Amino acid sequence: MGELRINEHVVSQHAGDIKKECYSFEPEVLPARDDQSTIAANAAGMVAFESSQNIFSLYGTHLTADADNIHSINVKFKEYDEMISSLLQLGQ
Repeated sequence: MGELRINEHVVSQHAGDIKKECYSFEPEVLPARDDQSTIAANAAGMVAFESSQNIFSLYGTHLTADADNIHSINVKFKEYDEMISSLLQLGQ
């Protein structure tokens, strides 16, 4: 039977690294608005910027969830591995 080797420390480290990077996906405020202009493109540009920031933030949120899932799977795998190991030791 093949053996699956997983370095739990490396998996946890990568999950933590992903989570740290998620903080760079915080939305920004549009700098220096031109509230005096009546050009339609100015308003459309503001809407597009806010929309892109919402998408940017949502990406960070989902990336955080993925990092949490990686960590959770690592923990569950360790629990499963310990359970199977105990069963095999009892069966011998």
